[in-house]
Amino acid sequence: MPNNLCIHGHFYQPPREDPLSGIIPSEVGAAPYGNWNEKIFEECYRPNIDLSNFAQISFDIGPTLFHWLEDFHPDFYQQIIIQEKKNYQQFQASNALAHPYYHIILPLASLEDKRTQILWGLYEYQKRFSHPAQGMWLPECGMDMETMEILVENSIEFTILAPWQGETQDLDVTHPYVVNLPNSTTINVFFYEGFLSGLISFDPTSTQDADLFIQNKLLPTFSGRENNALIMLSTDGELYGHHQPHREKFLAHMLRDSATDHHINITFPALWLKQHPAVKHISLQNHTSWSCKHGIERWRNVCPCTPSATWKAPLRNAMDYLSHTIDSLYLDFANTKITDPWKLRNEFIKVIMGEINGESLIQAHQAKPLKSREIKALILLLKSEDQRMKMLTSDAWFFEEFDRIELYNAIYSAAYATWLVKQAIGIDLSYITCNDLHNVKSNTSDSNGEVIFQKYWQYLIEKSPIIMK
Repeated sequence: MPNNLCIHGHFYQPPREDPLSGIIPSEVGAAPYGNWNEKIFEECYRPNIDLSNFAQISFDIGPTLFHWLEDFHPDFYQQIIIQEKKNYQQFQASNALAHPYYHIILPLASLEDKRTQILWGLYEYQKRFSHPAQGMWLPECGMDMETMEILVENSIEFTILAPWQGETQDLDVTHPYVVNLPNSTTINVFFYEGFLSGLISFDPTSTQDADLFIQNKLLPTFSGRENNALIMLSTDGELYGHHQPHREKFLAHMLRDSATDHHINITFPALWLKQHPAVKHISLQNHTSWSCKHGIERWRNVCPCTPSATWKAPLRNAMDYLSHTIDSLYLDFANTKITDPWKLRNEFIKVIMGEINGESLIQAHQAKPLKSREIKALILLLKSEDQRMKMLTSDAWFFEEFDRIELYNAIYSAAYATWLVKQAIGIDLSYITCNDLHNVKSNTSDSNGEVIFQKYWQYLIEKSPIIMK
């Protein structure tokens, strides 16, 4: 029986657009390109598309990145769709996984946010690939049982996790497992091979020659395994060309020439499950991730990954409180006007993707005929809900340093969400939000979250039109 290899690439960029204008500002660090999306496109996305690597690997593309590719590089965007389509037409199994709409650490999210993010991601996937998703990549592989149950509720068959997320000391990663969930359903889980995935990610010398990598690294990993073993390697997709120059060529040569020469079959998770259904069972470690060995602490507090980032806990507390407050105001306003306010929010993805206007969507969900002013207010509150979920993207909490564009963008979204609430129903949450952000302080400068929020709030006062009078 042949050895089998799957390479999974997680392709993602955070939303970089100014919340008000929808335009990405000039990003100095991306020079000579105007912003980081363009820089990474030239170094990674374009060359991988040109080499047809998206036809060979298992991959997910975060919706915020996919949306940008569609807008700014539509020809290359279409090539990704075409490359996936070849697999789906041949096997009736897709090598593309869905992704929640924003890169939110789902174990830290509310139940309704988990549902909305998963539903929005699945809807976006269906519209792009013209078939339902079979698998879903979880941001940072962050999982809890509630999230897994929601995946199953929405017909997701599998996800991919890190080996340390399985509850066993001697995990055999060469086959998928069945996981029994608390609500008596099951989901399939693939575990990537940790050592080789880490080697590809962090040791550029190991990926200078694809033939040597297979001979000296991959083939010994198969030694002593069961017949027909599967090794999955999982990394950030941007590794191939951006984080490590020219590794898109390593990837292409390994998946085509080197694999063939060494009798290695290239596959992907949905196809593997179709041909080899999971039979062994495993339990999972709840509240875990792939890039923090301390569970999910990295995104809510200090941990050994970022030991001096004392600003993270107050930022998480401020964002959680603002989220809860905006949700409460939305429900209070919508409850007597909309048959199911959460269902309306779940379907707001149709407005975000430009398929329907907000007024038509609300009219389809209204419990009674609504006045024009009420409809406008609901549209603004739904836009606020979108922005307040966007402010929870994981990038804001990932690094140790406070003064980064990712954190600034999260606070800008928080300010815009607050601005939209004020425009919609006249309630100003900016004062309490500023107070909550005051203790979100840099360890290396005088900057703090309150200053960032106030600066963007002033920008909104000067630039944003008055929508409700």
